[in-house]
Amino acid sequence: MHKLLRCSFVVCAAAVVAWPARAQETASDTLLTVDHYLDWEQVADPQIAPDGSQIVYTRRWVNKIDDKWDSALWILSADGSHHRFLVKGSDARWSPDGTRILYLADGEPKGTQIFVRWMDAEGASSR
Repeated sequence: MHKLLRCSFVVCAAAVVAWPARAQETASDTLLTVDHYLDWEQVADPQIAPDGSQIVYTRRWVNKIDDKWDSALWILSADGSHHRFLVKGSDARWSPDGTRILYLADGEPKGTQIFVRWMDAEGASSR
């Protein structure tokens, strides 16, 4: 019993010593807040070009003005260089010959539509 009492005292003493350190932390340091959520970005759905030279992926973030998630396609060389914005949209898929990508984006009239983008120098898109 004496051993149990001494063990309980050590645990209580450790908690009391740790309390001041925890009291100095602010809620934003330890808890997930709305501000943290609004600053999140997600990377998803990487697609490697058929020739292995490029990777296109979807990047998502919170649009604070319209209160919704927005997404865009970004592309980079397979070695990590030449990283750049490609087009607003998501869920890209390469054509078998690597000359085009198919992707989803908002279109007119309102709603998600399928687009095809030619991956030549200018990369024109069509529905």
